[in-house]
Amino acid sequence: MDPCAPWYAAAVDILAESGYGALKLAPLCRRVGVSTGPFYYVFGSWQQFTGQFLEHWHTVMTRDHVELARAQADALDRLQVLIDAAVGLPHSAEAAIRAWSTVDPRVTEVLRQVDAERLAIGQQAFAELLTDDEAARFATVGMDLLIGFQLSSLPRHPDRLRWSLEQLKQAAVARALQR
Repeated sequence: MDPCAPWYAAAVDILAESGYGALKLAPLCRRVGVSTGPFYYVFGSWQQFTGQFLEHWHTVMTRDHVELARAQADALDRLQVLIDAAVGLPHSAEAAIRAWSTVDPRVTEVLRQVDAERLAIGQQAFAELLTDDEAARFATVGMDLLIGFQLSSLPRHPDRLRWSLEQLKQAAVARALQR
């Protein structure tokens, strides 16, 4: 098991429950159930931890999903993998990361990479059904739905996001059939 995994999971929980302002050393250590000594043994510094955490989030919540989608031969299967991945994201934690990005340039840069990669794989999937211009627009709408869902003050019911993204997929299929 990755020795960092409990720390990353605890960070996601803290972000989801209390926002980025609550992600501090003492609450993190309490959540993991250890003193600060093991934290410094594993990470060395808070800066190192946050950097590694953000890279972990980037990899697990985006790069891994992108690779899974790319492995699908069919465009509709690829879109379904992306919908399932989007619905399964830790939305409250991602909303906190988006808020965190407004005050920390390192977080801003990682978030830009995440959003760009998510947009690109969506565009690639839609491009198999639509023109490049239409694919770009549909992928942008998908990102807008995801980000809007994450930042909404309404209760985050994943079924609402799934329904919206499924409607987008159906609209793309209908558009493709019109050709």
